[in-house]
Amino acid sequence: MVKRLELELESARRNWAVFSESNGKDESERAPLRSGIANTYAAHAFAYIQMSCAINAVMALARITDKGGKERNSLDALKGLIGPIQSEIADRALHWYSGLDAHFGSSMGREAREEVAHKLPELISKITDLLNSDEVFRIRTIRNEALAHSLALSAIQPTYDDIGIVFRKSSVLVSLASHLVCGRPWDPEDFDRVPWSYAKEFWDVVEHGLQTMRDKNLI
Repeated sequence: MVKRLELELESARRNWAVFSESNGKDESERAPLRSGIANTYAAHAFAYIQMSCAINAVMALARITDKGGKERNSLDALKGLIGPIQSEIADRALHWYSGLDAHFGSSMGREAREEVAHKLPELISKITDLLNSDEVFRIRTIRNEALAHSLALSAIQPTYDDIGIVFRKSSVLVSLASHLVCGRPWDPEDFDRVPWSYAKEFWDVVEHGLQTMRDKNLI
């Protein structure tokens, strides 16, 4: 389940990066792109890409923060799985370094077990805090009422800040779960940098292509 949460977050970040980079960090950064695409047929595809990527990102975050249930891949489902077996998960950490020298590996294993036993309740508590947050409530509400169904909106729509907060907190929690439950590192900063770099390069190419076509009077 932890690996599936990692993949879900990576997918969400890729979509959000494409959407955000198309807007730029401020009004001036992508002004050439917006002015170059305005009043062209390509503007329709541009808007569609933006909308699709934003919806995909929000839907992924809603799935990650969804209520636990059968076959659901969410933080709440993860919390429900690890809660009753915290001692067993901590015991598995005793064997993380079994391939090392017997004395050294045994010592590191005991330290790892102590860390896991100490931090698992913290992980569960932080998952609960995130799932009860206003930011998650707004994201899940717009998913339930506007994206998954066609209902009248009963809550304030999520803001860019809401989405950013849920991204950051979800990433920290999944990273912590990867370490405590699976005994391996998963750095959210690593998965964060790459999609932003790819998205920036993509929109740079689009922007350059539009300018080239205008210079040649092709649009």
